[in-house]
Amino acid sequence: MPAENDARPCTHFVCSGTQLFSAIAAAGGKPGWECSEDPAHFDPEARIDFSAEGRARRMDAILNDLHLLEQDAARIEDPRNGERLHRHLRLLIAKVDAERTHIKFTKG
Repeated sequence: MPAENDARPCTHFVCSGTQLFSAIAAAGGKPGWECSEDPAHFDPEARIDFSAEGRARRMDAILNDLHLLEQDAARIEDPRNGERLHRHLRLLIAKVDAERTHIKFTKG
């Protein structure tokens, strides 16, 4: 699977845009290539790694993003809004972290 933000020319006919790879693309929240010129030029990534290692890498990336959001939430000036967002982020982190611990790695 390509790395986040890998670039390539758009694969759609007569389009001069650039496609960037996104692990969680806007079109359906699935990995794919998004065009800078036309959002309809979305190419889903067909090579998704569903092995335990692949799932673990995707979950680690999500956990990293959630921790960054948690740090941003700590900088919100309104204490009520900040705490509400912070509480929601901690819950999401706990859920993903709990799921991550249940991945069974096989020796191969």
